[in-house]
Amino acid sequence: MLDKALKNGYLALPIFTELSVRMASDPDPDRQLRELEKLRSRVGGRPVVFFDGTCAMCAKTVLFVHNRDKEAAFRFAPLESGVFKVVLEAFPSLAGVDSIVFLEFGAENASKISVRSDAVIQILKKLGFFWKTLAFLGQLVPRPIRDVTYRFVAARRYAILGRNASASCPLPPRELADKLIS
Repeated sequence: MLDKALKNGYLALPIFTELSVRMASDPDPDRQLRELEKLRSRVGGRPVVFFDGTCAMCAKTVLFVHNRDKEAAFRFAPLESGVFKVVLEAFPSLAGVDSIVFLEFGAENASKISVRSDAVIQILKKLGFFWKTLAFLGQLVPRPIRDVTYRFVAARRYAILGRNASASCPLPPRELADKLIS
């Protein structure tokens, strides 16, 4: 069921639902929950956008979101980060996802995970009136069509703007550097 929800691009569930699958084999079954709570505390409960840290197009997308994030609502982390590994432990269905991932913390150990076009829509909803309107219009397009378009662009993202090499990757603006977590 979780894999089907993830393949459809959207996963909203209490954290403990997926964790219960792993608890039987884990000597410390509450570890993942504690790690996610630490992450929630570290980011002040703000939503986290996970992106491909080697992708120049993804880095520009993060700058785009940051420049329109008037309320400083978002935190950002690369998919390659230790922070995302914590999320992977709690949500093993995300393994192998090479897409934008949006994590939004809810109340009572509930979190909402969105990937691909659903992640983009959730991000747009938090950016202001114009972007909320665009998100609403995007939701009118059926998810399979949105995700085909997303995958088409994602498959060509390195060809479009290339890869970030660690030596040539520009330093983020100071305000954005404060929002990056690792």
